Amino acid sequence: MDPSHITVRLRGARSCAQVLDLWRQHQPQFSAVQYAAALTTLSYLRPGQEEANRRRHRAVVVARAAARRRSQGLQNGFTSDEPLFASDSQNSSEPGEVRHNMAQPAHSQPRRFRHSAPLHPPADPAEIAAGLAAIPMKDLQRFVGGAARMVRQGTARETATIAYGLACLHQEGAPPLQRACEAGLWAVGKCARARVGKMIGQGLANVVWAVATAQCNQPETFAVYLDEISRRPWDLSARDVAATLWAFTVARANVAGLVDAVRPTVVRGADEFNGLDLVQVAWSCSTASVGQDLLDAVGAALPARCEQLTPQGVAIGAWAFARGLVLDDRALGALADRAVSLPAMKPRDSAQVLWALAVSASRQPSPSSGSEAPPTGALRPHAAMQATCCQDL
Repeated sequence: MDPSHITVRLRGARSCAQVLDLWRQHQPQFSAVQYAAALTTLSYLRPGQEEANRRRHRAVVVARAAARRRSQGLQNGFTSDEPLFASDSQNSSEPGEVRHNMAQPAHSQPRRFRHSAPLHPPADPAEIAAGLAAIPMKDLQRFVGGAARMVRQGTARETATIAYGLACLHQEGAPPLQRACEAGLWAVGKCARARVGKMIGQGLANVVWAVATAQCNQPETFAVYLDEISRRPWDLSARDVAATLWAFTVARANVAGLVDAVRPTVVRGADEFNGLDLVQVAWSCSTASVGQDLLDAVGAALPARCEQLTPQGVAIGAWAFARGLVLDDRALGALADRAVSLPAMKPRDSAQVLWALAVSASRQPSPSSGSEAPPTGALRPHAAMQATCCQDL
């Protein structure tokens, strides 16, 4: 089978078993391109990724429609600036997928667009739930080893995609698979450091996120990538900045240096971050005790995006702002209101929000002490929040 057809079938696979079956049948033809496509599909087919899988299906539909329109325009002698695939647009890319530009020159011949994934219904959640458990461990280990070997022949884009996919497998796999993924990420990390100058912003974020997620001790990778991010911080989107800060914090790398590099992106462009990205930035700054100005910018932008937060996001955000060097009662108040409006929270999340409210109340100046009165909206564990959290507990 032609390698491009294998790639199409990998992108259209509806279960982890289908991906591994294709690998078994066509293993000699697998290059870094096929391993990257296989790992991207596996990352979407993990348990709990049903919504991401539906987004992937919608992106495929949009990509096919855009390719069809562009093909018709080229056949009629017209040109278009419309992206060839949905992933060409920075705003439509999914986590873990590296953006790329495949715009076709106006003088080129019409293409058949055979590389776009076939249309089919989104993967069945029951099949996704089966996940990796039904696949023999030896096959998974051999698959990971093949990806680690082939990454040397791939491009910067494929290197970042393979790194992301291996980290996703590490999250879901049993200990033997985790060890295989860690060994693979060592090989990928070496190639990634050599290709750092050719990676776009999302590729940089994917690599450091993968290394931190798999808990690989690679300080040299973080040092090289920090130097590269410092040279071109504008290449990182809001999501890339949040993921990179999280990775540096988890790996206990040079968070202060990264904060200095991305400070203009966060301080001037905090309105471009969604709720989860803002919470991740706040958590990183509070954990590392750096970037109070970033926390201030995040606190100003968060109230308008609290509705996007899950219960866990609310709990993490409340912890981050309560632990900050300067108390942000406006952000904490918005998070408390969001916690009250949620239908249910896990006991751990409820306890964390109550802790943040208690800490914030204790840090408010007392009017009887001669200090200034608490600002309007100063936080106290109000009755609604207490009732909600106690009910969840």
